[in-house]
Amino acid sequence: MKENSIIVGLDIGTTKITTVIGEVGPNGSVDIIGEGTVPSEGMKRGSVVNLERATHAIRQSVQTAERVSGVKVESVYVTVAGNHAKAITSHGLAAIRRNQEIAQPDVDRAIENARAVPLDPNLEIIHTLPQEYVVDGQEGIKNPVGMHGVRLEVDVHIVAGTAGPLLNLRRCVQEAGLRVEGFALHALASGLATLEAAEQAQTVIVVDMGGGTTDVAVFKRGNLAHSACIPIGGDHVTADLAQI
Repeated sequence: MKENSIIVGLDIGTTKITTVIGEVGPNGSVDIIGEGTVPSEGMKRGSVVNLERATHAIRQSVQTAERVSGVKVESVYVTVAGNHAKAITSHGLAAIRRNQEIAQPDVDRAIENARAVPLDPNLEIIHTLPQEYVVDGQEGIKNPVGMHGVRLEVDVHIVAGTAGPLLNLRRCVQEAGLRVEGFALHALASGLATLEAAEQAQTVIVVDMGGGTTDVAVFKRGNLAHSACIPIGGDHVTADLAQI
């Protein structure tokens, strides 16, 4: 089995930690070949509060998935939740020379200009998600490469996380003997996993209630247009019901 055909996701939640091992097929589809879920330790509302206990739980989850799949996990993509994740929408543009087609470097330049929005230095960018492109005032363009125009604009949804909590997550994963390939916003992952393509093309709200937090994602025209995390989850509902 080729090493690059395996992809591993690690979801570190308040109540449980789940590792999912997938095998990527030639057509881009993913077959789940291993899964390991254990009770979460050392986490509260999406943030690490006890490094040692969180590391132990991550190691248990990964080992369970490894036993099921027969695959040795070396690196993972880690989901990010909690109110330390921030999202903004920024606008960028790039000028195009006359009689020239729009090329990928022009698109990259417009996106980079959108990323230049002033951010808190304590924030680390997780995702830069283009919403739609505008060429000479024409809106709703998904891919402007190959088109003609002199003014390329783009709206970009920028998701960032506070550096401290992200460093703590990295530390736990590394202490468990793994490498962090990247972070993924939990709300985005939930939406991509549950929504059909036709649903994403509409305006749809995805609400994912966890134990300590509730993630909200708004998809519009096939893109993530808004995301937020509410520091209230199922544990709070259970505690309130217990008082009745």
